[in-house]
Formats: sequence, structure tokens, C-alpha cells
Amino acid sequence: MVQESARSRALGLISEEILAHVPGFTVGGTAWAARLAGGRGDASYRVEASAGRFVVRIHDPAAPTFGANHQREETLHAVAAAAGLAPALIHVDD
Repeated sequence: MVQESARSRALGLISEEILAHVPGFTVGGTAWAARLAGGRGDASYRVEASAGRFVVRIHDPAAPTFGANHQREETLHAVAAAAGLAPALIHVDD
């Protein structure tokens, strides 16, 4: 759960290159972000932009050493989204 006091300007937490993939994000606009708890290696943020709320997940290159398999996660998430059990993925970097 995200506490309101933890909100910060998105550009203060996440690079512009990554935020460019968030619908409704503009450099001059107001977008907010808050780090989500959990995860051993990857960082997840709730981002609020003009087009809505989104989750941005930034993979840690060392995450596979913890057993993470990002390709498998992407595939399983896409299957869950197709079944109506999860939101669609908007962008995935390879």
C-alpha cells in the first residue's frame, strides 16, 4: 500500500526515458510516483499521470541471481491479462 506522504514528482524517482512509456506523462506536466513495497531486486512504483494510474517496474540486472525470470513473468502476465485477471502490459523492455 502507498502512503500519500510518500508521493514525489515522478521525475525525481524515475528516469524520463522510462516515464516516456507511461500514457499521459509529459516532461512539463505533473506526474507523481511512489515506491511500492516488496520485491527483492526489482523496483516498482505507482505512477499517476494525466491518463490515469500505472505501475512502473524497473528490473534490477542482478534479479536473475535471486531466481527472477522476467521473460516468464511477462508471458504469464500477458496470459492473465488476456483472461481478464490482470491489466494489460503497456510496454516491456527487452
